[in-house]
Amino acid sequence: MNIEKGKISDFELMFLILCFILGSITFISFADTITKHDTWIVIISAYAASIPFILSYILLVKKFPGKNLIQINDIIYGRYLGKLISILYIWFILTLLSLNLKGLADFYTGFIMPETPSLLFLAVCALVCAYAVQNGLESMGRISAVIFFIITLNIIVSSLLGMGDMDFSNFLPVFEMPLKTYFQSIHIILTIQMCEIIVFLMVMPNLNNFKHTGKYTLLGLTISTLLLMSVSIRNTAVLGVTSSIYFSDSYQALRLIDIGDVLTKMDILFAIGLTLVLFIKNCVLYYATVAGMSQMLNLRSYKPLILPVGSIAVCLAIILFDSVIEHNLHARSYHAILVTPFELILPPLSLLIAKIRGLPKKQGGECK
Repeated sequence: MNIEKGKISDFELMFLILCFILGSITFISFADTITKHDTWIVIISAYAASIPFILSYILLVKKFPGKNLIQINDIIYGRYLGKLISILYIWFILTLLSLNLKGLADFYTGFIMPETPSLLFLAVCALVCAYAVQNGLESMGRISAVIFFIITLNIIVSSLLGMGDMDFSNFLPVFEMPLKTYFQSIHIILTIQMCEIIVFLMVMPNLNNFKHTGKYTLLGLTISTLLLMSVSIRNTAVLGVTSSIYFSDSYQALRLIDIGDVLTKMDILFAIGLTLVLFIKNCVLYYATVAGMSQMLNLRSYKPLILPVGSIAVCLAIILFDSVIEHNLHARSYHAILVTPFELILPPLSLLIAKIRGLPKKQGGECK
């Protein structure tokens, strides 16, 4: 049963993936604190390491066309074990939604309006995302294209304006840290930036054409990686070793722009860009959560769940961490490990089990 009536194109899928990955742009700081000026190398390495896992997501979609993650789990693991795995996946996606809502609220309370209660930003963001999810995937896909071009222009303009403050000696020496440090940082980028697109297994069944799914998924991953790397290079060139001490090094790098005392306060560019891409990322996570829950509950529509799920996500965002420092410490130390089964282990395992069991089996033209 497909609970989403609207369809999206391959291009719209690509733009959704682009904005989704760029929504983690402020979380580069998690890796910056570990690998410092070598983070750009870590981003390239994480991209290369992500390809086999992303391909496993694509192969699952192509092997079970028109089926979402919940349905795929039922087919591969059976009714009971499949439901258990699906419940864990829904909790995983709901937690990601709460963390990203909190990330946006923390940014605003930390830099833009520090006297404003965090709850206000959480509630407003959740309501705006709820409205977008209510309107369906088609509207989200169309607006993601506009937002991508805005954020790309944003990154290009801010990088050009910041060239006067760049010092490329900040990248030296290269590879001065222990190898295990790079692996830790790669794991963080891999799980937080790249492989979170596992949630698109709840979106891809609504494509109007599955022929080029892999091509546009990988294209979205590649372009977003190039943009993330350019942002990391800009921040390191401007801030040097101090980039590793900031919660948002991009914001700090743009604050330094001062061209003739006329072009100043360019940090507003980052605030606008971050708000837009996190809006899309939260919408996708929101949609995946309510779609997964409605599939589990055999509902005809996910729309009755939108407000209850939003309320739960806001409550979780409030209670998960007491401070930004605690959030950052958790991300660097535990988050990558906790999400590894969902992003790096279960998808390839599902493919292997499907191959061994000869799935999907065709009965009357349907995948069983």
